[in-house]
Amino acid sequence: MATAVFIALALILVSIAGSLSNFWQMGIAHNERRSSALAAFARMARDLRFASVNINPAASNLQFVINPTSVGSSYLYPQVAFWQAPVANDRSQGNMALVGYFVQWVANGTASTPKLCRLLVDSTNYQFLKTSDWVSDSLIASDAPATQAQDYKGQLAENVLGLWMQPLDQQKNPILTDASGNAYPNGSFDSSRGFRASLTNASGTAVTNSFIPSLPASLEVAIVATDALTGKRLQGRATEMPGGRSTNMWNDVNTFYANLPEEIKQGARIYSTVIELHSAPR
Repeated sequence: MATAVFIALALILVSIAGSLSNFWQMGIAHNERRSSALAAFARMARDLRFASVNINPAASNLQFVINPTSVGSSYLYPQVAFWQAPVANDRSQGNMALVGYFVQWVANGTASTPKLCRLLVDSTNYQFLKTSDWVSDSLIASDAPATQAQDYKGQLAENVLGLWMQPLDQQKNPILTDASGNAYPNGSFDSSRGFRASLTNASGTAVTNSFIPSLPASLEVAIVATDALTGKRLQGRATEMPGGRSTNMWNDVNTFYANLPEEIKQGARIYSTVIELHSAPR
């Protein structure tokens, strides 16, 4: 009888210990994902708040752009953004720098590791901005390699499956058309084309306004991140890489998350924020 009671108690204790261990691991994974997302958003907000644009609307460079045609599909998971801001490391020729964010999937044996990366090019290297295609795959590869992290350049956070961005007008509505009323390609934006917005004034009347050249008033940003343990299960299958873009960012994010393999979805979470751009029209 004593032996049977002892065995029963031992089994109960083992079960409790296993449950506590699972809860502990879940807590670690949650903190890991959340800390990574908060750190990435903080760095992005620092770069975005003081973004600026070329005051000449005819210029095709030095702009705020989302998914420029000069950047290849290997960085479109599903969106990239580039702009200039006074955040240069080397300020010998001014404090402006070219900044950009993107996700790149890096081959790692039989698996692939998705990494959120940051591009930073100081004003000392602005000579490349003289051409219209001021952002290119070669520039990203040389100045923001996903295989290293140095001075917040290149790899910023691991296990970020995708990056989504939605430009918003002054009343937090998605920007879908340029200043001329032409629809932007899904998920794209170009400050040299500006935007058109229907804004409600103090009397409650909707008034259509065009802003060119112009930054969006704010940018809504979302990422899907996993913990390191879940990240080891990634195999680079298509369901784990964000694909197409529509005019509804949140539909894209939720659809992608819902279609993840169950073993990945369990360790993945959606994080989002809205960042105000101080130089945008009010």
